[in-house]
Amino acid sequence: MSDEVGDLISDSTSLTEVLNIIQKKDCVFVLEKDRVTKLVTVADLHKQPIRMLAFSLISILEMSLIELIKGEYQNDDWKDLLSELRVNLANKLFKDRRNKNEALSLIDSIQICDKGTIIEKSDYLRDKLGFSSKQVCKIFFKKVEKLRNNIAHSQEQISLDHKELIEIVLQVKEVLNITLSNSIENEIILTE
Repeated sequence: MSDEVGDLISDSTSLTEVLNIIQKKDCVFVLEKDRVTKLVTVADLHKQPIRMLAFSLISILEMSLIELIKGEYQNDDWKDLLSELRVNLANKLFKDRRNKNEALSLIDSIQICDKGTIIEKSDYLRDKLGFSSKQVCKIFFKKVEKLRNNIAHSQEQISLDHKELIEIVLQVKEVLNITLSNSIENEIILTE
């Protein structure tokens, strides 16, 4: 065992902090009270806790993106940024949901790829979320969609490269933090 203190983490260390640490080290020891009781390695990135973290972050990101898009585009003007096929698919899903009394609004029926396209094509939203270019935004949403699909479809490995997996999850958290901070700022402005 290494004598470096950096190789030890507390059993109360958050999963996102563990991801930050695993980016730099291939393994860390978990300290419970005064004893090392576990070892966390890159192989653990494909286990349920990381899967649940990634899926939860992506789901919350999707919901917050809807609010961000609604705030920027009134009266479903966001439809102009999507292809006719994508709008038709959203309309079909919306009608199916409405028939089951599950419909909220049309924008709630768009997929993550559609949200990504809207963000990518909106200079304002893309800049607001910190994407340096359309290409960076497009790549981000493609990776997020692939990760979400791999988790949702119970793929044995949710990513081929552990560094890329960590990078995507941490980027999702970063973008989510931006969307949530924008929501809080808007609530403060609205309540003042």
